[in-house]
Amino acid sequence: GDFVVIAEGQTMLLDMDTPVLEMLLIEGELIFYDESDVHLQSKYILVIGGRLQVGTEEDPFQNLATITLYGHLRTPELPIYGAKCLAVRNGQLDLHGKPVDVTWTRLAATAEAGSDTLVLQDDGSGWNA
Repeated sequence: GDFVVIAEGQTMLLDMDTPVLEMLLIEGELIFYDESDVHLQSKYILVIGGRLQVGTEEDPFQNLATITLYGHLRTPELPIYGAKCLAVRNGQLDLHGKPVDVTWTRLAATAEAGSDTLVLQDDGSGWNA
């Protein structure tokens, strides 16, 4: 995978899925472009003095934004941050998606092994599952 640097003062719009990156270093700004689903894939994502933005509080991201971190048991660890990390140091991580009325609930009945149905106490009909 590639080592990608978004330098201080640089703003990039992410409007397509990435290949699996070795490292993404954000010193500037990376903004998920909200015109379609976007998938960011990397072994390490470091936001150092920069900003990673998926939607804003005023304008939440309306599509599907996915961030997948890759690694395995022997993936080298970065000092302080570890392996398979999304780390923020002196930067901003803004994640704002569609509002959801019910954010959690309890099971109303035991989920038996092999069952493909869950019975919930509260209505989860607004959830994407």
